[in-house]
Amino acid sequence: MPHFSSRLTARIVWEHDGEEWIDTRTTAYTHDAVLVIITDKRLRQRVAAWLTPTDVRRR
Repeated sequence: MPHFSSRLTARIVWEHDGEEWIDTRTTAYTHDAVLVIITDKRLRQRVAAWLTPTDVRRR
């Protein structure tokens, strides 16, 4: 799995707040998924999540 760091915008769907596009960065990817780092005041800590490539856009 390739590792790198790249800035992008990711589509996140929050349980109570709905859909939001956030600025974030990615640290890894595969053909089917992109690993993004999510830092948000609604979360108590930094979280990593695998998203589909259609849910991310390069900045």
